[in-house]
Amino acid sequence: LIMASDSANSPGKQAETQEDENLITRLLLRIHAANLPCHGILRSPPSSFAKVTSIGRRASRSGPHYNDDSRISAATVVWGQTEIISKNRHPQWTTTFEIDYEYGSECYFSVNIYRSNGKENEDLISFGTATCEVGDILGSKNHTKVKRLPQGGVVFCRLEPVNISNENLIARFQFQAFINSSRKALVSKLKAPPDSIFQISKRHPKSHRHTWLVVYRSSPVNDSFEPRWDVAEVDLEALCNGDFDRPLRLCVLLHKRKRGGNIRIGECETTLRMILNTQRSESPVNGFSIFKSIESQEIVGRFEVPMIQVIDLKLEEEVMIENFQLNCAEDNDSALSSRTNPFAFDISATPTDATSPAESSFSDYIDNGWLLDFMIAIDFTSSNGTH
Repeated sequence: LIMASDSANSPGKQAETQEDENLITRLLLRIHAANLPCHGILRSPPSSFAKVTSIGRRASRSGPHYNDDSRISAATVVWGQTEIISKNRHPQWTTTFEIDYEYGSECYFSVNIYRSNGKENEDLISFGTATCEVGDILGSKNHTKVKRLPQGGVVFCRLEPVNISNENLIARFQFQAFINSSRKALVSKLKAPPDSIFQISKRHPKSHRHTWLVVYRSSPVNDSFEPRWDVAEVDLEALCNGDFDRPLRLCVLLHKRKRGGNIRIGECETTLRMILNTQRSESPVNGFSIFKSIESQEIVGRFEVPMIQVIDLKLEEEVMIENFQLNCAEDNDSALSSRTNPFAFDISATPTDATSPAESSFSDYIDNGWLLDFMIAIDFTSSNGTH
């Protein structure tokens, strides 16, 4: 017994245990779809949600022990489902799924996209199921895999690494917008106080161009030009991957009650660090101007931040921003100053001329997930003559 105890605590055994721990990583799975087919006589965009299920490990088809009965060696487990997005052919769900993955192993899961009518006990109609393997996605460009659905449309499965040191951190925030109802560009859309939704997107961590992932979407605030959304909490990893200087896009959407879907009212770009700085009494930035679009200089309102905190759930206390360093070689003051102009807007300042966006090449569209469809039709009718 003594020898067995010594063997278990030997340096070699500890090194082997440490090596096994290093082979396990935590990943965050995001799902969105595109080009989902319309339905009904009026060809209305569908309301949809996604359901994710683990289907266990599969043996390799080329392996010596492969047979039809050994394809699945573990029971299926439902990881959960996303929220329902109404009347949208290109839904970006904000619900994420955590995966503890061991490098070298096979981890399969299926994504089933359903159409919802918003009724209880409804008969769900599936657009189809896409089966993915975690290692295959990690080996793909931008850690993203695209699968076609049998009933039409495609589903995107994207994996992001999770920094374990940030797993207990959340961002707790509340935003309020003041929409300028007298702007000519909004008169046609906002003849009455709108129902408004607040949305946060982050820049894709591996994309150098305009690819944004929706990480939070609020419930609508009805009939108000000054909507104040409820206090919300989002994991820091899901919000910005622990990077306080990652560009975030804040957007106000007009929610259509009857027809469903959303129309963009305005947006701005900032960072989590800049938002946190609005809570400092000595900060010159006390809000963010809302522009009709990022490329436009037409101001349609402003954002204010009544409250934002970074909370450590384990310690049950607020984390101060000084504990997080900038992700660059510059000193704090110069780096913060260099990031102020592109993202943060003082609501009392007059905007400067916008720089024209850089033109994208064909490869940029392909690298960022755009699909190229090609179709050939041949006319065999007699109108072509002998040719």
